[in-house]
Amino acid sequence: MDGPAPYDPRSAYFFQELTELFLPDLAPGDPWELVGSSAVPGMPGSGVLDVLWVAPGRASAVLEKRGYALQPVSWSADLRSAHGGDRVPVRIFFADRETRDTRSLLAVRDFLRENPEEARKFGGLQDRAAFFRRPRDQKSPHADLRRYTGYWQACQYQSSEGLVSNNGDLEHYLERVNHFGGPVLELGCGSGRLLVPLLRQGHRVAGIDLSFPLINMALVRVRRECPERESACRLLVGDTRTTAFPGRYRVILCAFNSFDFVWKEEDRRALLRKIEAALEPGGAFLMDLVDFDAKRFHDGPRYYDWGPPLKLPGGRTLWRKVRIDLFPAENRVRYLFTFRIRSADGTERHEDCPLDSSTDSNARYRELLEEAGFSRIEYAPREFVDASGRTRTHGFFAAEK
Repeated sequence: MDGPAPYDPRSAYFFQELTELFLPDLAPGDPWELVGSSAVPGMPGSGVLDVLWVAPGRASAVLEKRGYALQPVSWSADLRSAHGGDRVPVRIFFADRETRDTRSLLAVRDFLRENPEEARKFGGLQDRAAFFRRPRDQKSPHADLRRYTGYWQACQYQSSEGLVSNNGDLEHYLERVNHFGGPVLELGCGSGRLLVPLLRQGHRVAGIDLSFPLINMALVRVRRECPERESACRLLVGDTRTTAFPGRYRVILCAFNSFDFVWKEEDRRALLRKIEAALEPGGAFLMDLVDFDAKRFHDGPRYYDWGPPLKLPGGRTLWRKVRIDLFPAENRVRYLFTFRIRSADGTERHEDCPLDSSTDSNARYRELLEEAGFSRIEYAPREFVDASGRTRTHGFFAAEK
């Protein structure tokens, strides 16, 4: 094939299938990372699924100290995917988590995920080094968050919250963005629940999300539902706290409690200042938050048992249950999502995904917006009845620069 192959947004699915069905037999318990062009949404490349096997031990580190360069390509094969029976070429790389080159490779991957223009230029190069030299102490900034941004969480989100308007938030944001105008940046864009309708309305939209699988789902939706608008959309895999915003915007929005996931107050302050600086004069930051109800925890943690089964490609079935713990001294709540995954052959396994969230009130958020320098702050509360029958307040903010 002449030139690089186009990006395949099914890469996240293929990688999950590979790690679940094939790699555990080779090295049970070892961590695996998706690297190369298949790990960066929108980046052209070889069309090969490059997988990094972070092997135990320090053999490669010893060799590196003695001046040897690791030659990573050690095994390759074709994976016949359950996703339509496609054959997917796979290369497996061996590395040690402690080496400088391993840290550098993951750091470069995350940089390219956060900078799609650089990724496209990089993908067009004909000769690229397998590993990059970076300072010895450099590492991925997202390691502390990866556990709850994985494939199972993305599948669960896409099957529920990712497809609906939550208490009218979709209609609210479409109306407010039409009022202020674009371009638009969505923080925590997920699988494109708001982003795709905004594109359809003619706005230029950028979206950032820490979940690689969700960004791939968003890309699939854009290409399926409004392919003529793909050039007006930019999708970045990154942490909103550390990822540079790719431009200036009339509107920056963060929907359906997503801002609460930045639960440390110093991080929220810094992010609000960053948002204010990225807005054009007269632009607005839009967000919505459900007031936290601490009364639910008067008798301890809350439990939500296994929900209905979710059927996935490859004959797999997914269930989820949730435990919620309140830490009032830290203004924090922890959601512990437990996923039960049943493979086509009937074998089952469990994965835990913790997620921390702020419990600050909407009144406190108004104070933080004022501290960040927003000149005019509108707040529109809406009451709704939650699943337990309690009346709650869903507050919508519009903070103008």
